[in-house]
Amino acid sequence: MAPMELPRPQLHNLINGDIVAPHLYINFVDADLVFRKRGSGIYNLSTLSSYDLEQPAMHPQMTRVRIVCDMIPQWPVDLQVLGTSLSPHRRRRNALPYLTLEDILQALHASLHRKISHHEWGRLSTSQETEVARAYTRRYKSARSEWSERQQQAEGVKRVDFLLKTTWFKGFTWLDPENGVERLKLLVGMES
Repeated sequence: MAPMELPRPQLHNLINGDIVAPHLYINFVDADLVFRKRGSGIYNLSTLSSYDLEQPAMHPQMTRVRIVCDMIPQWPVDLQVLGTSLSPHRRRRNALPYLTLEDILQALHASLHRKISHHEWGRLSTSQETEVARAYTRRYKSARSEWSERQQQAEGVKRVDFLLKTTWFKGFTWLDPENGVERLKLLVGMES
């Protein structure tokens, strides 16, 4: 008799890409991550509270996950709670024994805002270089102040620039586990 497969954990509604619900309103291009969700109207945005952000990202609660994105498969994000400590470390995290909404989104945002190496740039084709360079220019020119624009420009090309124009969070879906590790697929798109 074949072993019975357990059902997948349920993703929190704010990050579940399989349901039609108000998702978080996050543009990964933004240097500072602000947690907002869209309400009933198109311009009705509200900021999530600390209580909201500490909610388990999955039910039942999980302590380990890998996040992958089709546009940047070379940069998965691995998260694990060891006891009540998160790896990779996140400042000012409450001692919770599970992955929270904030854990997942902060780690993803931090990963996307890492500078790329010269080696990573060198692996791009000429057309890819052009598209990523355009995305980089759009990102730093969209800064909210002249100082922030100069800072973003000086930091150079980041992983988020490889998302090109699809930098808005659209949720997660489950992928098949790999080597015993549950995997989430990041869904990104254009602003809607």
